[in-house]
Amino acid sequence: MKRTMKTAIMALCTFAMLAVTASCSSDKNEADYPKTTEQVLNHMVGEYKGTLGFSTTTETATDGAFGQQISWKIDKNHNIIIEKFPYVTLANGVSKQGVVGKMSVLFQTLLDVKDAPLYIVMAGSDISDNRMSLNIDPLFYAPLSAPNADYEIVGSIKKAQPISNSYYNINESELYLEFTVEGLIKKHKHGGVKWQKDFDKPITYYLRAKKQ
Repeated sequence: MKRTMKTAIMALCTFAMLAVTASCSSDKNEADYPKTTEQVLNHMVGEYKGTLGFSTTTETATDGAFGQQISWKIDKNHNIIIEKFPYVTLANGVSKQGVVGKMSVLFQTLLDVKDAPLYIVMAGSDISDNRMSLNIDPLFYAPLSAPNADYEIVGSIKKAQPISNSYYNINESELYLEFTVEGLIKKHKHGGVKWQKDFDKPITYYLRAKKQ
């Protein structure tokens, strides 16, 4: 009888310890889980690996929407920085590629870019079902220029983006981003900007990546 009672008491103690441990673990996870937009944005900071695909209004990239393998990061200021953005894909948006015997300066510049970064500023929106919708700034910065040129290129992103296609999965630490480049602007270093009229075919990019 004493042995039975002792066994029962030990079982109860073990159960109580497990319950306390589970409760503490649950409380810790609940405390660490990002709840606000700012907390989620801070949670997103880090290195990512995934794919980047693109399509135009008249054709789709050979690699399709899943695209090519790419690495990038999100910094503490919530900038998406793609260190080696494939600027050659933007050349698909230049329909006026130049007169016979002479290539468009913009078209040639985009073809010649090698390993230049691209910066996109993002902001969070609504949080629902473990995902946060994302908004991005209507302009992106492309620090590239033609040799010996006194200008840089700024890209214009279409404002009416389908926000449902751009979000961060909090549980999986995975980001889905869709944005359409509708224009390129030549920004002179000494002041003044000029829309590049020969870029007249919008290009949509599909970015999918998981935090490392």
